[in-house]
Amino acid sequence: VDQQKLRILCFYQLFLDDNHNILELDDRLKKFGDHFMFVDYTELVCKLKELERDEVLLSQGGVAYYTEHYTGKITPFFKPEDKFSYQHEQRIVLKSNDFLNYGIKQPFKIKIQDDITDLFSEPIPIDKLFCAKKLEDII
Repeated sequence: VDQQKLRILCFYQLFLDDNHNILELDDRLKKFGDHFMFVDYTELVCKLKELERDEVLLSQGGVAYYTEHYTGKITPFFKPEDKFSYQHEQRIVLKSNDFLNYGIKQPFKIKIQDDITDLFSEPIPIDKLFCAKKLEDII
């Protein structure tokens, strides 16, 4: 796949137990910034599927973290295990020939018919996440 045809949206997946206790936070997440947002990922994927009418292909899923011994095909859903597995990453990969008209770092504005701002929470200080024991302590 020509990488210039791809745009990748990356999300951290927060893990909770049945009682909404927060599991498996890693301090390295703080390197991503001072704030975070909750995203209705499932609904966002549904809205982004609208782009298929404009010949933008969409795939999504969790990242598989591979070891140095892995010899199979590497896709946009693979990352080296030892360095990145703490990220628990979910990805949405958009693929379009139109992306070739843009530089690799130039943004591509997507056109979605509906307003999607309600799919994102307000920014929340990252320290609030690390101080919380349960999801309810944050929202």
